[in-house]
Amino acid sequence: MVTTKKYDDLFPQTNNLELKTLFEKIKIYLARCDGLIKDSNPSVIVKRDDMETFDPYFTPKSRAVYDTIVYRLKMIKKYGIINPEQIKRLLSLDLVREKKLKRNERKFLEAFIAYPDKTYTEIARMLGVTPAAVIYNLRKFREKIGLRFVSLFDYTKFKLRNYVVFVKFKHTYDKQVFFRVFDNPSLTSFNFDTFSSEGRRWGWLGFVVPDQRRVLKEFKDSFVELEGILFDEARVYEIKGIGHGWNLERFDNRRWFFQEDMWLYGLLNFVEKYEDILPLPDIFWFSYEPIPFDNIDFLLFLFKKANYKASYRELGGLLREQGYNLSITQIGERVKKLESFNVWKPYVHLAGLGLSEVLTINVECNDATREILLKALTEFPRYAVSIHDKGLLFMLFLPHGYGEKFAYLFDDFRNYVDDMLIIRRFTNIGSWLPVKMHRMWNAKRRFWEVGKNYFNFYEKLKSFT
Repeated sequence: MVTTKKYDDLFPQTNNLELKTLFEKIKIYLARCDGLIKDSNPSVIVKRDDMETFDPYFTPKSRAVYDTIVYRLKMIKKYGIINPEQIKRLLSLDLVREKKLKRNERKFLEAFIAYPDKTYTEIARMLGVTPAAVIYNLRKFREKIGLRFVSLFDYTKFKLRNYVVFVKFKHTYDKQVFFRVFDNPSLTSFNFDTFSSEGRRWGWLGFVVPDQRRVLKEFKDSFVELEGILFDEARVYEIKGIGHGWNLERFDNRRWFFQEDMWLYGLLNFVEKYEDILPLPDIFWFSYEPIPFDNIDFLLFLFKKANYKASYRELGGLLREQGYNLSITQIGERVKKLESFNVWKPYVHLAGLGLSEVLTINVECNDATREILLKALTEFPRYAVSIHDKGLLFMLFLPHGYGEKFAYLFDDFRNYVDDMLIIRRFTNIGSWLPVKMHRMWNAKRRFWEVGKNYFNFYEKLKSFT
């Protein structure tokens, strides 16, 4: 059995749970680079309740990154550094530098991005190459730029509603306390603003909540209970649709570049000038039309959300971990049934290509302003957007050094919206699939069996303090 014990001596002793989890993941990455752990069907499992976003299986292998990690670990031990935040900064895996593409590689990458739902044979036919060439380049991209197929998803098909909640606080906070208070089967993501503005800090959380009147009310009331105690303000938004896009026209295989008009005239004038040629993003709107499903269907939906191209064999292994044993044929039938209900929309995620900064912006605005902002997004290298009931939340993935520049560009847009929150830098505390929820679903009653005090955040806070 593969272990990572050979790396233990590199790491300092710690009782900090966050650091322990991060250390285990870095050990897995080092073992991958040394060829001790294979990329497919790993025998060493990543902790899914981790407190860092770094995934050792999806980060491209790099000898430079490997050597940097080892050097910094030795430095931490040599100088006796014990501050957890300082250690995490030193071991930040934002070490993957920009990768340049060769001309022949680009046509394959563009095909993967444009046709994430196509089979490798279909892509080969479109490009006029063999399927073997497509698979070869896919494997190379997984190594070089961390390419993987994931998907946008419609929770409303499963009688769930999708929410993002922003909370503002001025006093000092303990991230561990926050996490323990909000730890819940419905929690899907947790983020902290790490670039304070005017003494304020923000956090935002994602939840999927059963679409049942009592549960929805308890969910919203649970945040009202905590206002003035754990945080100063809470903004609850319901997500209505999501989108994701790449704009490789802004990439010359070496660097990213932007329209000078955007800087000269400002965002609003830029969009007005090019309104006829700027496309709207392809938004995956939620249907709010539940489908017939059982517990296994819900799990398959979640697994394909994280790995759209997962094989039936891989899906079978994940189901067995949850206590379900299905044949390959049975899994195939269920996946095809779910596909017919349009519960996913696949897209390509890349860790490389030099987009190391993320600018997060939440906007409350009317429909006309929302359309202007959506058109502007399509000009950026990569974006992710969620349409909510009061406007939109979007993330721009930018080259190093561009986050601050574009923050000021959007600052000029404040007079045209009801409210705008710009977060220049953030820490993702964790992102999760709500796998534990599957046991709450009663397929016979078509009902989520949610007990009272399911969102018992206030009671948890009292027990911790």
